[in-house]
Amino acid sequence: MSVRTTDTDVSRRRLIDRLVSAKAHGPLLGMLATTYEFQAEFFETDFLPTLLDLGAWDDRSWTSRVAVEWWPPGESIDRLSAVSPFWSEERGETGPLGQLLGHLRDSGLLRKGAEVRLLTEAKDLGEGRRVPVLPESYGALDLSGFGVVASALAVDPGVLPAEVEQAEGILVARPLHAKVLLFEGPTTSLLYLGSANFTNRAWGFLPPGAARNVEAGLVLRRTGKDRALLAALLPGTVGNPVELIGAAAAQIAQAPDREPQPPWPGFLRDVRLCAPVPSAGEPKASDERLVLEAVIEEAAVEGAWSLSLRGEDLPSEVLLNSTAAITNGKLIVEPAAAQLERLLRDQQVVVRWWVHEGSREFPINVSLEARERLPVAPGAGRPAESQLLAYYQGRIRFEDLFPEPLGGAGGGAEGSAAEQLSVVDTDRIQSYQLREFVEALKGVRDDLRAASKAAPSAMRLALRGAVSPVQLARAVDREVREGRRTPTAGSFQLFEIVCCLLEARGFEVSPLHAERWLTHVSEASALTESLLAGLLETQPELADKKSGFGRYEKAIRAHYRRTEESR
Repeated sequence: MSVRTTDTDVSRRRLIDRLVSAKAHGPLLGMLATTYEFQAEFFETDFLPTLLDLGAWDDRSWTSRVAVEWWPPGESIDRLSAVSPFWSEERGETGPLGQLLGHLRDSGLLRKGAEVRLLTEAKDLGEGRRVPVLPESYGALDLSGFGVVASALAVDPGVLPAEVEQAEGILVARPLHAKVLLFEGPTTSLLYLGSANFTNRAWGFLPPGAARNVEAGLVLRRTGKDRALLAALLPGTVGNPVELIGAAAAQIAQAPDREPQPPWPGFLRDVRLCAPVPSAGEPKASDERLVLEAVIEEAAVEGAWSLSLRGEDLPSEVLLNSTAAITNGKLIVEPAAAQLERLLRDQQVVVRWWVHEGSREFPINVSLEARERLPVAPGAGRPAESQLLAYYQGRIRFEDLFPEPLGGAGGGAEGSAAEQLSVVDTDRIQSYQLREFVEALKGVRDDLRAASKAAPSAMRLALRGAVSPVQLARAVDREVREGRRTPTAGSFQLFEIVCCLLEARGFEVSPLHAERWLTHVSEASALTESLLAGLLETQPELADKKSGFGRYEKAIRAHYRRTEESR
């Protein structure tokens, strides 16, 4: 599904508002989606509810709504089966099981006398006797108050030898790892399967602000004969069921104490590398910096904290801490070049905060806009103008633009081809570079034509990445700003790059990717045009439509407008 970026009606451009298909299309069968920046809260409270046509909610507890929202009106739940290797302690109705059963009961979905089965890890007591493994509190747990008949069962750990490539006659056992939740009624079965254990952290049965896991799973609903397919996903059991009526302590094995999970800095929502807000009067496209942005939940901050580079063999440097001023829940710092290189290499920062004597490593994301500013490899830097021109002329390969990162092997004593190209006689640099630029224009067009046949991600990189017309335009703009190129020469170069992009709009592209290509070309054109406009603002004599450059620009733009209209 696509939305034209030129549409000014915001309500028509919001993709999330178009997720729900018409009722005439029938129920959703499946969806495959990819994302570069995963936001768990948005996914849970906005994206999924919209996709499944459930409506949004604020409560982070999602399990009960699987049944309430997906379950057919008027039909009771006769049996509930839960499969999990790990379980949280249950005390009254505060555990995940008690909260789930309480919500189903209060919603009128749970039939009186419904069967509840907990399928869990098996403990081998010898002589062929196996019992279910559950937390200590389950020994005294009585679920009859919910109006159900509940029992715990040990999952059969046996595996067919052929399934694990073992010889016949050799007994094979494997620990339970499956996580399944199955609701069954008179005509309907609803099943969840995924990564969530039956614990508070996995299902979100926790007070606001407490740390939760990010889990993934599928929800399937079937009726008629297809219900057997869901029931078949439950593993087989061994031994006798253990009734959960408050007297199961002697019939279950206590789950061993798991290694306590170290604290997690729940106040820290996100750390990412972003493109900074451009300075006043500076074209957005000319800013190639990256800043580190930390998103803080201010209400959850109860003491001192800090974000640092990883230490190891290098000194640990503090990047941000609690003394900095928070603006709209965000803290921003521009790392030095050496710090940025370490951030790109480590891809995480070290968090120290008030409740933890040690530290935790926190991953770094990269915003979509900042991706094109990343070097190909840490320490590789950005190619100079002379190197980009040599690439577009076909004199060097793409890999020659980037040296071996972090002092790796491969660089000879005389340096790489790209490094040698960067040594240019500064007395002749303008005339030299302009000649090289003109000779590279065909290569720019050829590279764009090849990109128009590629996948959308490759299109974006070829148009805006480290080796692209936009990067070449930035290099030209930098030459002008630093006084190594006259404004007239720079304006000519920038406008020629604009022309290459205008021409690229007419390339033949697969219908599947045509709109994406135009979108990426338009974005690249806008960035390059902003550089040209910024330069002309400082040069009134060039901006004058009656000047030589002004007349040239007007004539060429008229040509491309006629070409566009004739398509």
